[in-house]
Amino acid sequence: HVEQVTVPPSVPTDVTDMAQLDALLEKTLAQFGRVDTLVNNAGGWPPTMALAVDDSDMEAALQFNVKSTFHLSRQAAPHLAKSPNGSIVNISSA
Repeated sequence: HVEQVTVPPSVPTDVTDMAQLDALLEKTLAQFGRVDTLVNNAGGWPPTMALAVDDSDMEAALQFNVKSTFHLSRQAAPHLAKSPNGSIVNISSA
């Protein structure tokens, strides 16, 4: 017996906007009723010389690469805990 798999919809999301991340999770729960896996795969930043990075650049990089991942993971965690195989996959590059 093969279980039918439903492909999740594409939901364009600005990962630096916490309200959009919350809406993404809400849309997923509304459509599927549960979350089994969260894949955090947004990230990156243009190569820049360290001495050229100011505080606002660093804050933007942290928001994009770290805070968004933490926020969505924290929001999804209670739902993932209900799944027998709930998991979070974080993808990063250097």
